Amino acid sequence: MDNTEHSDVETLARTLRLLQRYLDEPSATPAAVPAQVPAERPVQRARGPRQEAILALPEMADAEGVKPAVIAAAIDYSVSNTYNLLQSLSRAGLAEIVPGSQPQRWRLTTSHRHSASVFRQLAATVRAGEWTTCADLSIASRGDTSAAWMVCWAATKLPDFPAAHRVLLEGGVAHPYGHEHQRARPEQIRSALIAEGVRFTAEGRADAASRVAWDQLRERGRR
Repeated sequence: MDNTEHSDVETLARTLRLLQRYLDEPSATPAAVPAQVPAERPVQRARGPRQEAILALPEMADAEGVKPAVIAAAIDYSVSNTYNLLQSLSRAGLAEIVPGSQPQRWRLTTSHRHSASVFRQLAATVRAGEWTTCADLSIASRGDTSAAWMVCWAATKLPDFPAAHRVLLEGGVAHPYGHEHQRARPEQIRSALIAEGVRFTAEGRADAASRVAWDQLRERGRR
């Protein structure tokens, strides 16, 4: 074998070794992202129970908005302090003044009003005998869990939210009584779900086989 042939053999062998090493090493490519997950900024959260109470008012989800005096009465707070809270919510991108409103009216920002509508639509796909979570609805609607708290209050406060008892906490746990969103007592939630065919473990967790995960919610939403 001459020097040229020997060099070619060494080159081929070296190439094969490099290829094998590449195949043996874990891929550095990031895990695939679920299809159609929007690249949005995380949802800002209200600070404190009074801001939460403002966002939880069903009228705030209406495009027409609510007068500050009405909001103040609803949360049992002074009008001046309520206005300060609204300004803080505005800076956080959660609430806005209705353009051209006289007297002034406030509402959720467009993206948050839209989110409430999407939550309702997706929750409506959860059938009797099934359950989902606040986090699943958040992921299905916007691609992350940062709006899970919004799902909680939407399920509690929006009068047309479908079958709110089918929306549980992570792990299939009913919202505890006295939870920040003031859901029904957990035994009432469990009783309603059991009547629909959902089984619970001895630890009070809904059967995982009945869970409708975010990807299923998204697929049903497309239909």
